[in-house]
Amino acid sequence: MLLQTDAVMPEFEYLNRDKMKGVVEFIEALDVFISNTPTDVPIAVETRNKNYLTKDYFQFLKERNIIHVFSEKLYLPHIYEVYEQFADYISGTTVIRLLGGDRGEIEKLSGNQWNKIVDGKPDNIERRRVEPFPTMASGFTIPVREIGIDMAMAAWYPHGFCRLTFGLQDKLQEEIDKANVGSIRAGWIEWGSLEWKALRERFAVSVIPERYLRFVPYRLLAPFFSMELRGKADAEKNNLIVDLASRHFATEKPLYCFTESGDAIIIHNDWLEYLDRNILILRGWVRFQLAEYLQRLNPSIPGIVEKLSPPLRKSPLTVQTRWWKAALHYMPAESCCIHSVARFDQKDIALDHFLPWSFVAHDRLWNLVPVSRRVNSLKLDRLPSMDYREQLSQIQHSALVATANAWEEKRWLKTVEPFMLDLKLGRDSLLRESELRNALYANMKPLFEIAKGQGFASDWVYVQE
Repeated sequence: MLLQTDAVMPEFEYLNRDKMKGVVEFIEALDVFISNTPTDVPIAVETRNKNYLTKDYFQFLKERNIIHVFSEKLYLPHIYEVYEQFADYISGTTVIRLLGGDRGEIEKLSGNQWNKIVDGKPDNIERRRVEPFPTMASGFTIPVREIGIDMAMAAWYPHGFCRLTFGLQDKLQEEIDKANVGSIRAGWIEWGSLEWKALRERFAVSVIPERYLRFVPYRLLAPFFSMELRGKADAEKNNLIVDLASRHFATEKPLYCFTESGDAIIIHNDWLEYLDRNILILRGWVRFQLAEYLQRLNPSIPGIVEKLSPPLRKSPLTVQTRWWKAALHYMPAESCCIHSVARFDQKDIALDHFLPWSFVAHDRLWNLVPVSRRVNSLKLDRLPSMDYREQLSQIQHSALVATANAWEEKRWLKTVEPFMLDLKLGRDSLLRESELRNALYANMKPLFEIAKGQGFASDWVYVQE
């Protein structure tokens, strides 16, 4: 029987904090379970906690050769989103569960015969625009204005949140700037959430797609009619492309043609099938091209790849939080917020990115510092005053010394590795306050200047109310 088994699948219910504190505890418990199973039994794990779907979780599955079960449930991220973010950790056998609605209703529909689909799960229209296109008997129509709004949504994160430039001539970024959506914290917006809908509604009423759709989507069809367009004046090409796409839609099979009114496109059925089969490959290619383009226009900016689109969820900072909590425990005398100078309440601590995440696009330990939750919410993505660097280096040094004395050497070295790699300091140098301070200053100064030049608000100072 084992030879015919692709996977034995433990299914875990939604584990609230009363049952399981978090993903770290879940991984630890799962590790104990896996360690006690025969190595020749393939294991596939289904977790129904979206907050457990993290890099650490998928890294653990990969290291232990455990299969991830993609589960299609309303409160979980779409399986394509999960795969796209964690594809590097997924290989070999994969399990996908397309679950129905109410179990009792499904059993009635199926008559307890489990050999056919009784409740199809077509994606809704909104999701079709960002996920694989459906195969339909007739062409799939998309309004041109909707394309324009979706373009603004896609460009908001790299330009509006991470402040990357698309070039001096780009009209899309001008529309995004005019829309004044800075009040919406789009860094961690989940697809379909209330914030996502609010941002899209803001763009729907504020941007004017016609200002940046002069060439899009017409010129995407140009390669299909390169001979017919050769030698034509640029001003004539848009209308000519519309005409050619319509007249040769059945024979040349361009990607799409325009409706008679010109306010929507109709995707060719053959291309729908192609896109459905190859959407992940195409997305990867598009991301690569976009990353190269933005890197050329933003040559000194770090983390371009991380700024192309928002992550599925904010990093839990599990390792970093554990280290800082231990450090504050072992150095109570220095347990004060570097901005407000107030002593920490253990229940009121947040980890702040000294240089904002939207600029550095990483969670390296040397750039993280504990602050009160109020300070964290006030600072947001502003650059702090350079005067805070001294307090930063002092608390970082105290934390390094405290944990070096308290932790086992191997564990400590693994945790503080980002300090050593990024600041180019050896173990002993890392524990000397002056060397740590100089290395932090040298590393941060050029980043501060680049971030200021990119438009990040600078010289933020906490003001006691």
